[in-house]
Order: sequence, then structure tokens, then C-alpha cells
Amino acid sequence: MKTRTTVIASTATLLLSTLLMSGNASAAQQCANLVFKSQGTQAHGAFYRAKKRRAERRAKRQWKYDVARTPTLGSRYADLDNAKNVVINCHLKNSDLSMSCTVVAQPCTDD
Repeated sequence: MKTRTTVIASTATLLLSTLLMSGNASAAQQCANLVFKSQGTQAHGAFYRAKKRRAERRAKRQWKYDVARTPTLGSRYADLDNAKNVVINCHLKNSDLSMSCTVVAQPCTDD
């Protein structure tokens, strides 16, 4: 009976500490008052999925570069994983079957 109470108490303590730690991490995030829109260079290729993946990668890279070179933000805000309201739009150009993507997001820090 005593060991069951100890297990329950230690489990409750572990859950409570996990909740407190996760709450503190999200409260420290700071977001810029700007929304950046960046378009990557066109991607060419025979396969749709590969072309889309390449176009998205180029647009994300361009967004990171645009945010990092902004003097008021810098590289702290240039992580797209921390950004809010991320929207990626891709479109296929009919004339030469190239694809380009646009990333729109609000940059944020994780600290």
C-alpha cells in the first residue's frame, strides 16, 4: 500500500513539473510586428513532387535570408519553425512547366 502511494505521488509530481516547464517555454517567444512575403526562384524538373519540394525549399531559404538581413530582426528571427501564421503557396507555370512558391509568415524567436 505504501509503495502504491509513493508511485502515485511521484507520477503526479512528474506530470506537474512537465506542465510547468512546457508553459514557461512558450511564454518566452517574441514575435515581430512584421509579416514577410518571399518568393523563391523557379524550379524545373520532370516530376511534380520533386519540383514542388525544390520550389518550397527555395522559397523557405529566401524567407530566412530576407528576415536575417533585416537590421531590426537579424538571424534570431530567421527560423521558419518558430514563425507564426506560415502560408506556403505554390503555382505551376504552364508555358515551361516550372514551379515557384511563396512563403508568407510572421517571424518569431524561440527565446
